[in-house]
Amino acid sequence: MLAALHTLDPTAVGLESFGRSAWSSLYWGDIGASIWTGTQAHRANPGFGTTDEPLNRYARASGRDLGAVEFYAAVATIKMAVIIAGARVRVSETDPQRAQQLEDKTRLLTRTALKAACRVPPAIYGRP
Repeated sequence: MLAALHTLDPTAVGLESFGRSAWSSLYWGDIGASIWTGTQAHRANPGFGTTDEPLNRYARASGRDLGAVEFYAAVATIKMAVIIAGARVRVSETDPQRAQQLEDKTRLLTRTALKAACRVPPAIYGRP
C-alpha cells in the first residue's frame, strides 16, 4: 500500500479533489454556518476563503466542468448528516438536550441534501 502511495503524482487532480472541494464548501459555506450555531463562525477566522474558492480552484487545476457540483454537495451534506447522527446516538443517554439539538441538525442537513439532489441535472445521472 505504501509503495502504491509513493508512486502517486501529488499534483494530480481528480474526483477525490472534487469531493473534497464540495466538502470544504459545505463546511465553511452557509450550510456549515447552520451546523455550528452557538460558536464563532469558523469562516470568520483568518485564512478561510469564500465558499466558491475551493471549487473554483479545483476547476482551474483540473480543467473540469463544475456541472456536477450539486451532486457532490448533496453527497457531502449527507456525509455530514450521518456524522452528526452518530454523535447524537453517543450523547443521547447522557445529554438529552444536546441529543435533540443534534437530531434537529441531522434533519436540517437531510432536507438540505434532498434539495441539492433535486437540483442535480438529469444528465449527471445518465438521463436526458
